[in-house]
Parts: sequence; C-alpha cells; structure tokens
Amino acid sequence: MGSASGLIIMSTRLDPHFVIVADIGGTHCRFATLGQARGQVQQVQQQQCRQYPDFTTALLEYCNELTGQCAGLCLALPGPVHLEPVPLINNPWASVSLATLRSELKFPVWALNDFSAQAHLLPHLKDSDVRIWRAGPPTTAMPTAATELIIGPGTGLGVAGLINQQTVIESEAGQMALAANSPNQDRLLAILRCEYPRILNETVLSGPGLSRVHAALHDGHLLAVDDYAPATLISNAHAGDQQCQQTINEFASWFGSVCGDLALGMGATGGVTLSGNLLHAMQDVFPVADFLTAFNDKQGYRDFCAMLAVRQVTVAQPGLQGAACFAQQQLAIDADQI
Repeated sequence: MGSASGLIIMSTRLDPHFVIVADIGGTHCRFATLGQARGQVQQVQQQQCRQYPDFTTALLEYCNELTGQCAGLCLALPGPVHLEPVPLINNPWASVSLATLRSELKFPVWALNDFSAQAHLLPHLKDSDVRIWRAGPPTTAMPTAATELIIGPGTGLGVAGLINQQTVIESEAGQMALAANSPNQDRLLAILRCEYPRILNETVLSGPGLSRVHAALHDGHLLAVDDYAPATLISNAHAGDQQCQQTINEFASWFGSVCGDLALGMGATGGVTLSGNLLHAMQDVFPVADFLTAFNDKQGYRDFCAMLAVRQVTVAQPGLQGAACFAQQQLAIDADQI
C-alpha cells in the first residue's frame, strides 16, 4: 500500500464537515465528504476501480482535491469487514487492509459492508426517495421489532437486514446457492454449471448474471457471453428486441423468487427494499408483475409473502448516503469520548 501522507491529519476535535465517505463496489469506487444533514453527501466523485492499482491510490487522488482537515474515513466495502484484510470478491483490488489504513492515516477509519451501509439509510428514506412496487400492511399491523431487507444486483448481489430500524444485520446472501423453480431454470442452471461448479445467487442475479442468462437462454452455452454487455441488452429491450426482453423477464422472475426466499429466511415483516443502478436501468422494461408473482410463490407461505411491502430506492448514491449516516453515528460516539 502506498503512503497516505498526502492526507491532512485531523485537529483535536472531530469535525463532521471533513469526514470522507467511500462506497466501494465491484466496478466503481465512489467518494464524497459528509455534509451536516444526516446522510447528506457533497463533493461526490465516481471512478472505475480498474483505473487504480489499489484503494489507497484512488483515495489519495480524491483527497488531493480537498482542502481543510480530515476527521475520519468511513468505508462501505463489498465483503466481510471483520476479516483482515477485507476480501473484495468481485473487485479488481482483491482486498483492502483496514489495519494498514488505520496505521498510516492516524485518524478514525470505520468500515462496514456496502449493503449494511444502505441498511443504515432505510430509516431516513422519504416517500419521494422510493418507488412503491407493492404497499404493505398499515404500520400499526407490523410487529414491534420488524425486520426489513435491502437487496440489490450490481457487479454482485448485495443483501442486508435492519431490525426495528436500529440494528443492522450484515449478510453475504449473494454467495448462497441458487435454486431453480421451473424446468426452464433447471435447463439454464445445467448450462451454467458447465462453467460454474457452484451456482451462486449472484451468478445469475447481477449485471454479469444478466449476460449469462441471455447466453444460456438463447445460445444454449456461454461461449459468447462476453458479447452480451448488460447495458446493450437493456438498451435493446427498450428498443423492442424480444430476445433481450425475454432475458429480462427470466431475470425478473428468478430475482423475485430469491427475494421472496430471503424475506422468508429473515422474517422480513418490515418489507423488502430493492436497490442498485441495474434495476434503475431496467425500470421501463422490468416486469414487476412477474417479479411479484415469483416473490409470492411460496406454497404454504404465499399469503405471508404477498402481504410484504416491496419498494425500490430511487435516490442517487444510496451506498454513500448510508455510509454517511453510519459515520455520523460514529462521530457522535467518538465526540462523547473526547
């Protein structure tokens, strides 16, 4: 890791105006500074991770554009942050060492899973921040300690939970094995298994997964999968391409089934929130009805799933904003200890 001496060390008291928040995904790294309002971010910058040899280089480039004193760094990372270094399964950097960052930076470094960060944002979402796919029961009918889920496909599949709008549950449910729910899905899994001995939820339910579904569905093999960029498939579907639309329909149904499974597994009486740029890009061609049908299709638990609220986050940079919410909590804790 390169030297972090280019950062300006904090003053004797934490200053929330100059906390850096970073949301590291499988493809993009996003940086911002923390504003005064909860979850508010400013000076946002987004780059592709592959443009930098490691996280530190990307961080230092961002910091070179800042003036003032840095009071802390909050990282949202796509991996289990209790491990050292933190493995980044779908990221070209492979890992980030929190111990090294803390040693070199000399100011607080907080870290949480990227979708745990988004879970911290859930209590602060306004009606205008979401698109309702299905309204749930009245709040008065919900259990006191209701669990909410946030799920999103991107380079991988992110998942986290939130109990009673307070306690975040970290999850790596994207790494769970994917189940088939129809003869056609059985056939697609058999094709995928020729390349992937273990089919994960995110093998299919991700941007790269959309390409794999298209290749398996229409070619019967994965030889040309690199020719099917997710953005192109979605653009073609918007233009009326029926094969691409069929791919998105299959993706939506499978995604709905997995989201319903996870809602059952976590007892998500507080509902399910969907996130991610991939869903936003597919919005006008994504068959919500097919998603909800598969979400509900749980035999004896059909009624349970059918009453759960489902909504989609529409705010920009929810990972950064969630990391900002978490950072503000840590700042309050640390300030009390000074």
